[in-house]
Amino acid sequence: MSTYVNPPPLSTTFAENTGPDAVTVFAGDLIFGTIPGCNTNPCPFDLPVIFQTPFPYTPNFGDLLLDIIVPPCVGGIPPNVLIDSTFVLDAIFAADSNDDEGDNGFGNISEIVLASPAPIPTLSQWGLIAMAAILGIVGFMVIRRRRVTA
Repeated sequence: MSTYVNPPPLSTTFAENTGPDAVTVFAGDLIFGTIPGCNTNPCPFDLPVIFQTPFPYTPNFGDLLLDIIVPPCVGGIPPNVLIDSTFVLDAIFAADSNDDEGDNGFGNISEIVLASPAPIPTLSQWGLIAMAAILGIVGFMVIRRRRVTA
Protein backbone atom coordinates (compact mmCIF):
# COMPACT_ATOMS: atom_id res chain seq x y z
CA MET A 1 0.00 0.00 0.00
CA SER A 2 1.29 3.46 -0.83
CA THR A 3 0.25 6.78 -2.25
CA TYR A 4 0.09 6.83 -6.03
CA VAL A 5 3.20 8.39 -7.53
CA ASN A 6 1.82 9.48 -10.94
CA PRO A 7 -1.31 11.22 -12.14
CA PRO A 8 -4.00 8.89 -13.60
CA PRO A 9 -4.21 6.62 -15.49
CA LEU A 10 -2.24 3.81 -13.85
CA SER A 11 0.81 2.50 -15.65
CA THR A 12 0.60 -1.13 -16.73
CA THR A 13 4.07 -1.54 -15.16
CA PHE A 14 3.33 -2.12 -11.48
CA ALA A 15 6.60 -0.65 -10.13
CA GLU A 16 5.90 2.70 -11.84
CA ASN A 17 2.73 3.22 -9.77
CA THR A 18 4.15 2.68 -6.28
CA GLY A 19 4.99 5.74 -4.19
CA PRO A 20 8.00 6.18 -1.87
CA ASP A 21 5.88 5.41 1.22
CA ALA A 22 5.12 1.80 0.20
CA VAL A 23 4.37 -0.54 3.11
CA THR A 24 3.40 -4.22 3.16
CA VAL A 25 0.34 -4.10 5.40
CA PHE A 26 -0.50 -7.81 5.31
CA ALA A 27 1.42 -10.93 4.31
CA GLY A 28 0.06 -14.42 4.83
CA ASP A 29 -2.97 -16.58 4.19
CA LEU A 30 -6.47 -15.10 4.14
CA ILE A 31 -9.21 -17.60 4.80
CA PHE A 32 -12.77 -16.38 4.34
CA GLY A 33 -15.88 -18.30 5.31
CA THR A 34 -18.89 -18.86 3.11
CA ILE A 35 -20.33 -15.70 1.60
CA PRO A 36 -24.13 -15.67 2.02
CA GLY A 37 -26.20 -15.63 -1.16
CA CYS A 38 -28.33 -12.64 -2.12
CA ASN A 39 -30.59 -11.41 -4.92
CA THR A 40 -28.73 -8.18 -5.71
CA ASN A 41 -25.83 -7.52 -8.03
CA PRO A 42 -23.24 -6.92 -6.74
CA CYS A 43 -23.95 -8.90 -3.60
CA PRO A 44 -23.02 -6.87 -0.49
CA PHE A 45 -20.65 -8.55 1.95
CA ASP A 46 -17.72 -7.62 4.15
CA LEU A 47 -14.41 -9.46 4.10
CA PRO A 48 -12.28 -7.44 6.51
CA VAL A 49 -8.51 -7.72 6.35
CA ILE A 50 -6.83 -6.61 9.58
CA PHE A 51 -3.53 -4.93 8.72
CA GLN A 52 -0.44 -6.37 10.40
CA THR A 53 1.34 -3.05 9.81
CA PRO A 54 -0.65 0.20 9.90
CA PHE A 55 -0.60 2.58 6.94
CA PRO A 56 -1.53 6.14 7.93
CA TYR A 57 -3.11 7.49 4.74
CA THR A 58 -2.94 11.24 4.17
CA PRO A 59 -5.01 12.30 1.13
CA ASN A 60 -2.78 15.36 0.60
CA PHE A 61 0.07 13.01 -0.41
CA GLY A 62 -1.89 11.58 -3.35
CA ASP A 63 -4.39 8.89 -4.21
CA LEU A 64 -4.26 5.60 -2.34
CA LEU A 65 -2.63 2.72 -4.22
CA LEU A 66 -3.39 -0.82 -3.09
CA ASP A 67 -1.39 -3.67 -4.62
CA ILE A 68 -2.89 -7.09 -3.99
CA ILE A 69 -0.49 -9.92 -4.82
CA VAL A 70 -2.02 -13.38 -4.69
CA PRO A 71 0.40 -16.27 -5.18
CA PRO A 72 -0.92 -19.43 -6.84
CA CYS A 73 -3.66 -20.86 -4.62
CA VAL A 74 -4.07 -24.53 -3.86
CA GLY A 75 -7.77 -25.28 -3.83
CA GLY A 76 -8.64 -21.59 -3.83
CA ILE A 77 -10.39 -19.29 -6.24
CA PRO A 78 -8.18 -16.72 -8.01
CA PRO A 79 -9.28 -13.10 -7.45
CA ASN A 80 -10.54 -10.82 -10.19
CA VAL A 81 -11.31 -7.13 -10.30
CA LEU A 82 -14.65 -5.55 -11.22
CA ILE A 83 -14.65 -1.86 -12.01
CA ASP A 84 -17.95 -0.40 -10.79
CA SER A 85 -18.75 2.77 -12.72
CA THR A 86 -20.11 4.48 -9.58
CA PHE A 87 -16.62 4.58 -8.01
CA VAL A 88 -13.47 6.32 -9.16
CA LEU A 89 -11.21 3.30 -9.32
CA ASP A 90 -8.44 2.21 -11.67
CA ALA A 91 -7.21 -1.36 -11.76
CA ILE A 92 -4.35 -3.13 -13.47
CA PHE A 93 -4.55 -6.91 -13.35
CA ALA A 94 -2.05 -9.69 -14.07
CA ALA A 95 -3.01 -13.37 -13.89
CA ASP A 96 0.48 -14.36 -12.68
CA SER A 97 1.69 -12.93 -9.35
CA ASN A 98 5.25 -12.81 -10.75
CA ASP A 99 4.35 -10.56 -13.71
CA ASP A 100 5.91 -7.10 -13.79
CA GLU A 101 3.17 -5.73 -16.05
CA GLY A 102 -0.58 -6.14 -16.34
CA ASP A 103 -3.67 -5.01 -18.22
CA ASN A 104 -6.91 -3.30 -17.25
CA GLY A 105 -8.68 -5.98 -15.25
CA PHE A 106 -12.26 -6.96 -14.63
CA GLY A 107 -13.77 -9.58 -12.33
CA ASN A 108 -15.20 -9.82 -8.81
CA ILE A 109 -13.55 -7.43 -6.30
CA SER A 110 -15.72 -4.34 -6.50
CA GLU A 111 -15.07 -1.88 -3.69
CA ILE A 112 -12.47 -1.12 -1.05
CA VAL A 113 -13.74 0.83 1.96
CA LEU A 114 -11.30 2.48 4.32
CA ALA A 115 -12.40 2.39 7.94
CA SER A 116 -10.92 4.25 10.87
CA PRO A 117 -9.39 2.06 13.56
CA ALA A 118 -11.49 1.48 16.66
CA PRO A 119 -10.77 4.03 19.37
CA ILE A 120 -8.69 2.89 22.32
CA PRO A 121 -10.92 2.87 25.40
CA THR A 122 -9.78 5.30 28.07
CA LEU A 123 -11.16 6.56 31.36
CA SER A 124 -13.00 9.86 31.32
CA GLN A 125 -11.80 12.78 33.43
CA TRP A 126 -14.20 11.78 36.21
CA GLY A 127 -13.08 8.16 35.94
CA LEU A 128 -9.47 9.23 36.46
CA ILE A 129 -10.45 11.37 39.47
CA ALA A 130 -12.41 8.48 41.00
CA MET A 131 -9.53 6.04 40.37
CA ALA A 132 -7.04 8.45 42.00
CA ALA A 133 -9.36 8.87 45.00
CA ILE A 134 -9.77 5.10 45.43
CA LEU A 135 -6.02 4.52 45.19
CA GLY A 136 -5.42 7.36 47.67
CA ILE A 137 -7.88 5.88 50.19
CA VAL A 138 -6.37 2.40 49.83
CA GLY A 139 -2.87 3.84 50.27
CA PHE A 140 -3.96 5.79 53.35
CA MET A 141 -5.51 2.62 54.85
CA VAL A 142 -2.31 0.62 54.24
CA ILE A 143 -0.16 3.30 55.90
CA ARG A 144 -2.57 3.56 58.85
CA ARG A 145 -2.62 -0.24 59.28
CA ARG A 146 1.20 -0.33 59.36
CA ARG A 147 1.26 2.29 62.14
CA VAL A 148 -1.33 0.39 64.20
CA THR A 149 0.53 -2.94 63.99
CA ALA A 150 3.97 -1.40 64.66
